Amino acid sequence: MHMSSQPAYLVIHADLVVDFLRHGLWYQDRFIPMPPIPFRILRQLVEQANTIVPIEALLHAGWPDEVRGREDLYPQIHYLRTLLEVNVRHPQVLITRWRDGYWLRMDGPGWFWWDHPEIRLHWAKDIHLGHRKTVVLF
Repeated sequence: MHMSSQPAYLVIHADLVVDFLRHGLWYQDRFIPMPPIPFRILRQLVEQANTIVPIEALLHAGWPDEVRGREDLYPQIHYLRTLLEVNVRHPQVLITRWRDGYWLRMDGPGWFWWDHPEIRLHWAKDIHLGHRKTVVLF
């Protein structure tokens, strides 16, 4: 299969996939469209998954042509947590590193590339890898 330069999807974990073609998230079989600012912040986080991303880098990602402060970032992080976390009060995916930045913990298989723009996600109910559900993409 020929790989294009931009990934189409990123699997964060078994039930959550970032869709870069449609600018949103798949949670199981439901698509959630995202506004531009939090999507750009999420893109920055996934590009540096499993590392601490400095607050300044996230501010620049969200508002590339404006100077913004931390107080502008906090509502965006809260919004992302409402999408990424089971319990926003006890984050397990988007973790705060006080004074340093934020860390997106990703345990999925990573990036997927496709050339065809109409590829759909299909969540296989009966295919398992160990104890984790896997994704069938076609």
